[in-house]
Amino acid sequence: MVTRSLDPKGTGQQRWAVRWKPALNAFAVTFANRMPDLNRG
Repeated sequence: MVTRSLDPKGTGQQRWAVRWKPALNAFAVTFANRMPDLNRG
């Protein structure tokens, strides 16, 4: 919950999510391909 600690009111969470979601998704896909164990949870 990093977004919450940076923005206690939650007003900037929408903007943060819109900005970072594509990058985080690409990051997750890359690591999922490199480390299949993460997919098992």
